[in-house]
Amino acid sequence: MKAWPLVHEAVVDPTSKPFVKVNGEPAYTYYGKRPEMTGLMQKAMSGVSMPFMKAMLEAYSGFDGIQRLVDVGDSTGHCLRMICPGGLSILA
Repeated sequence: MKAWPLVHEAVVDPTSKPFVKVNGEPAYTYYGKRPEMTGLMQKAMSGVSMPFMKAMLEAYSGFDGIQRLVDVGDSTGHCLRMICPGGLSILA
């Protein structure tokens, strides 16, 4: 939450790293060291990514006919399950 007041810096300068500025390390490193906060981070990311993915899948048909999809996201896999809800060969 401490990084939110600095988010505009990342819009103005894409090389800016607000989270690093206030926490001293990247977000994934920060949360990786704090397992008690990992669930909160995953919930927040799902809250953002799942509605986006739903809208994207309604408008985009580029996954039609895909036989195999590899998930390299290293998270909960919610978006991957939305892309291939049944039967697709998934390598994690």
